[in-house]
Amino acid sequence: MPERGMAKRCKAMIVHPRFVHTLRAAPVSGRRVRFGELPPDALRMLAAELSEELADVLRFEQVSKPCRDAVGNELLWKRMCLNTFSVPEGTRPNSWRELYRFNHEFLHTVLLYATDRLMAARLQGLTPGMVLNMGMAV
Repeated sequence: MPERGMAKRCKAMIVHPRFVHTLRAAPVSGRRVRFGELPPDALRMLAAELSEELADVLRFEQVSKPCRDAVGNELLWKRMCLNTFSVPEGTRPNSWRELYRFNHEFLHTVLLYATDRLMAARLQGLTPGMVLNMGMAV
């Protein structure tokens, strides 16, 4: 088991065999590590790299129990919340994942509602400005 904090000091990199030619230096030979043998720190780092897209994180979570544990990391969800939504400074939710889920669903619902109202207005021959003047938020 790697020493705690080793991931921060180590410059190791996981590279797919197809991309070994892109490395500056030749890879260190040694025993190949299977995906299931990766330490939790490495899995958390992989999950963090995927954190730009919610769908990627959720797919990664389904790979294995260790991946699910890595995605369950509250720091990952905090980072995703702060990068995606306007979260007030000092916010301390019970669960960053639940806060992300709430914001995602709320935003999705608001956008769907606004899009539906705009489409209905266009079908009725109204312009977006007319819709705003009528008090329908777009």
